[in-house]
Amino acid sequence: MSAHACSEDQFVEQPAIGRVAGANLMYMRAFAEAWPDAAIVQQAVGQLPWGHNLVLLSKLKAPEQRLAYAHGAIEHGWSRNVLAIHIERRLLERPGQAITNFGLQLAKPQSDLARESLKDPYLFDFLGVGDEGIEQALIGDSEADDGE
Repeated sequence: MSAHACSEDQFVEQPAIGRVAGANLMYMRAFAEAWPDAAIVQQAVGQLPWGHNLVLLSKLKAPEQRLAYAHGAIEHGWSRNVLAIHIERRLLERPGQAITNFGLQLAKPQSDLARESLKDPYLFDFLGVGDEGIEQALIGDSEADDGE
């Protein structure tokens, strides 16, 4: 049975709920297949809005990665757009390796920020100038400083 036919049947059987789009029914099926263990759903992805789960389903194939990013979104309060950006930039695949005492010396938000600042690589995508432009700007600035 097609998703469209299921949507029509659902509306006939339960008109008070309203019509569920065929695309959402397909996502619901993908969701159930991606997280068949009810314990996982309640612990992590069950705590996220539907839009966050759609990002996890559409951008990640490995269940371990989906769960790691779901936990990250919950812990850090990422919006759906921030979650998508972190997935695209593979944030959780490049954690900072420096040994620090930030967790002992700083409160939670500040220790997280300090730890994040040590992760590499620095991303300058928002500048819109490309790698060569960034390199030239940095070299130009350092040469200007040497001349002073």
